[in-house]
Amino acid sequence: MGRRIIRRRRPAISRRVVVRRSAPVDAAQTTQPARAAGPETSPVMVATSNSVRNLLLPKMAAIDGVALAGIADSPENALKMLMQEHPDVVILDADFGGPFEGLDTAKMMQKMRSQSAIIMVVSELDPVALKSKARRYGTSWSYLKKTTVSRADVLAIVLKSASRGVQWIEPELSRPLAE
Repeated sequence: MGRRIIRRRRPAISRRVVVRRSAPVDAAQTTQPARAAGPETSPVMVATSNSVRNLLLPKMAAIDGVALAGIADSPENALKMLMQEHPDVVILDADFGGPFEGLDTAKMMQKMRSQSAIIMVVSELDPVALKSKARRYGTSWSYLKKTTVSRADVLAIVLKSASRGVQWIEPELSRPLAE
């Protein structure tokens, strides 16, 4: 009887520094006002074309718990920034120009053993063409259509799911990919 191996992607761990003091401090000694404890933010790197970036950035600014780690203007810069910034989530455009395409960049990120979740922004979907690529390379990637990027509610769900290590696929794409 063969063993069944289930691979789960571990969620990326955010860097957080906790400072503990041994003695209590007077309120008069503190120079900074106390801040309310908020949810931990997930750093997100955006590597898309200008048109998608112009739609994406204002929507990301309105989402709580998401911080912009960097904006890459080329696939080469995206790979460099990935190694420097270590974001929890990387949003990649499948049509990202240059010598590499978005799919090639995502494959390189996967080969680098990066713990970052990848959200692939695709244009109008051709399930037949995308099915073989998705099964071969991106079984743990999330897929989002360019027309859906402008919806802040869906973008918030996708970003939070990806930062937790959960794959999210556009509903009209998930049925053809499952077949």
